[in-house]
Amino acid sequence: MIAFNRVINAFENAGLTVTHRGSGRASAQAPGHSPADRSVTITETVGRVLVHPHAGETLDQVLGAVGLAITDLFDDPKGITYEYPDGRKVSRTPAKKFSQAGNTKGNQIYRADRLANSTTVYMVEGEQDVHALESEGVTATCTAMGAGKAHLADLTPLYGKTVIVVQDKDEPGRKHAAQVAELLDGKATVVIVEAKVGKDAADHIAAGLGVDDFQMVETPAAESAELPGPYNAEAEAEFARPKLWRATELVAARQPQWLAKGRIPRSAITLLVGGEGIGKSAAWVWVASPVTTGRAVPEFGIPARDPEDVIVIVTEDDWASTVRPRLEVAGADLDRIHVICAEQDGSGAPTFPADIHLITNSHVRPGLVVVDAWLDTVPGGLSVKDPQQARRALHPWREAATQTGAAVMLLTHTNRISTGNARDMYGASGELRKKARMSLFAQADPEHEGCVLIGPEKSNLVGKVPASRFRMDSVQHFAPTEDDDGTVPKLVLIGESEQTMREHIADQYDDERGDGKEDRNGIEEWLMSFLNMGSQKANDVYSAADANGYSKDQAKRAKKKLGIKASRPGGEGPWFWSLPNLESIDPQLGSTPTPVSESALPSSLAAPLQVNGMKESDLGSTGGLESGVETHTPPRPLGQWRVSGEPLRPPGDVA
Repeated sequence: MIAFNRVINAFENAGLTVTHRGSGRASAQAPGHSPADRSVTITETVGRVLVHPHAGETLDQVLGAVGLAITDLFDDPKGITYEYPDGRKVSRTPAKKFSQAGNTKGNQIYRADRLANSTTVYMVEGEQDVHALESEGVTATCTAMGAGKAHLADLTPLYGKTVIVVQDKDEPGRKHAAQVAELLDGKATVVIVEAKVGKDAADHIAAGLGVDDFQMVETPAAESAELPGPYNAEAEAEFARPKLWRATELVAARQPQWLAKGRIPRSAITLLVGGEGIGKSAAWVWVASPVTTGRAVPEFGIPARDPEDVIVIVTEDDWASTVRPRLEVAGADLDRIHVICAEQDGSGAPTFPADIHLITNSHVRPGLVVVDAWLDTVPGGLSVKDPQQARRALHPWREAATQTGAAVMLLTHTNRISTGNARDMYGASGELRKKARMSLFAQADPEHEGCVLIGPEKSNLVGKVPASRFRMDSVQHFAPTEDDDGTVPKLVLIGESEQTMREHIADQYDDERGDGKEDRNGIEEWLMSFLNMGSQKANDVYSAADANGYSKDQAKRAKKKLGIKASRPGGEGPWFWSLPNLESIDPQLGSTPTPVSESALPSSLAAPLQVNGMKESDLGSTGGLESGVETHTPPRPLGQWRVSGEPLRPPGDVA
């Protein structure tokens, strides 16, 4: 929206009134006219903005009056480049000079990769016209190299469809329309129309007119032809029937692509699941910030890259008082945030799949689509508790993700079932989990007050990924009033957890369901004694616990109850566990830890310590291990030690 905002700001800076008409659309007071005038229409398309004066002035006169030139109507003052699916690149300058690069021998029509699911396609003369029509939510295409070249193009993607040819209002345009109609004769239903205002489709749309305002061109076929009515998603889905394809006719093989590696895949659905008020909305806002700014967050798998657009559907939170302030404090680029709603205040939520064309046919090519909350956008006639109906509600989103290449994030609540199995916690229907390629789970962090854990619970694309730990801060954004303190919540990434979300969910359930009698079998005393030797690798702790008859989960629960510290020396490599009052040790330094005090230890040990099957008496006289668990501190006899370093109990004298 670079050019769009540039034009809007120029009119407002000139003291002229601007009224917004929706995303990327506005009407403005013409220079020299009364404040009630709105005779200049402003429409955003891909890479540029269309400006149309209605009161008799020329475009140059209007632009000059507000300090703009034709080059200011383009995001890039040098012009815009249109890329065809087969690699052809067509560049257009503001002076309307064209050049071609890339696969100039290709024969695909523009947007050929977006036509398969549409029964009606508009055929125009140039790429600018295509994007103008896409801003109206319809599917459009053109052949390369302008009028008279249709015979060089592969028109097979149009076969079996209704093709509305928008002819330019000049002789080359009329000949081009006739050529397209002849080439598609018997292969598609062809209707020829022309702009009501201006020369071409772009002029027509720039004037504030819609596709229903095109004028029918008198041809022999036009006598019985009718323009299609308003877009009907159900009718579109009904006629876009599957057919048999050769494998080589489909899209070529490609590697999985990520918006956030290991967490949010592109061209796929990602669920974000969590309890009410846990911070799911703040989480998608946090993701939108680096996506729209290009900022790198390597800890969450987001590299530095070009900024991308985000399309948002918000049903639970108010736009002005909640959503926009959160985006602002998160540092998101609001010019790249697009909201689907009915009213300018953000209200009036869409229903899907009826409104899915607002995404799939949009001139905006999103990197991320967020639906918060998904269940509010499901038609009232569908019950997502029924597996078949749930799949019907989710399927359009999978298609939209594939068609646009965007990462689609659907937010939903957990149910109230008490369970340690995440699969049983999905609200509305377990079908959600089955359809998504990735599922992120959010829950409060029991070990860190004011923090939330977010991470993959299910993934079809990667292995285990640790949960990320976020802190919820309050940022002063407004001046305090009697009604509100003026703060806005902001999620801050503070690090990576040692466990996956599945492990966190299971641990929380175990903590909530009882007093943990199953773990009162010596694991806590054993772990205290084992870590008294010094900082240990987490994997070594698990191995030693197994050798002594304790499970990995028991060790984790004991760690939590005892307040054992987990750290990564240097921020990378394996995790190390250490007793609460022992500092983390860098194993490469070989430093000796300060032993725990007598009061910090249990009064007795349940059984002699064993490491990989060896008792303390099996160890060498220096206390070193001949085999088994590797330690990272100088060898010392096993036992309990005073802060002074003297033994509280002699080695081997273990009760």
